[in-house]
Amino acid sequence: MTSLIRIETTSNIPRKLRAAYTKASTDAWADTGREFHVSHRDKRFTTAHGTQAGYRPRSGEDLGGGKGFSRSYTGRKLKRYGHTRPLEKTGDTRRAVSMATLRSSSKSVKVAYPGARKFNFRSAYTDINMADEFRRILPSESTSLAKTYESSLAERFKKDQ
Repeated sequence: MTSLIRIETTSNIPRKLRAAYTKASTDAWADTGREFHVSHRDKRFTTAHGTQAGYRPRSGEDLGGGKGFSRSYTGRKLKRYGHTRPLEKTGDTRRAVSMATLRSSSKSVKVAYPGARKFNFRSAYTDINMADEFRRILPSESTSLAKTYESSLAERFKKDQ
């Protein structure tokens, strides 16, 4: 199973402009998907994004230090890999999501990350759903992506005229 991010729009278009709008909208959605992949994908692995998006705390994040922290998941990850970033342990998945498959239509875009299959594995000891956390889009990101779509759509309509 792959991780998908889906953004949709609905609109009423006059019949004369429907073909031109469909082509321009499909291309604009493709541009929006590329913008997400280039600008927003890597932010998913930062602690700041995790805090803003409401990622569930990992084991040991609330511990200050000492024996309890060093034995926790976060402490072991810090000691072995040198970081405490969410959604990442060894860095394999972060490197794997550098490749994406984009499928756009006139109403939406799907950005699929086949390399993110590890997000579907769930620990029996926690309720953390990494696939759901990876899919979360912040309001600031949705605003940025909407602006990308609108500017790309306007640019494509200007080219057709």
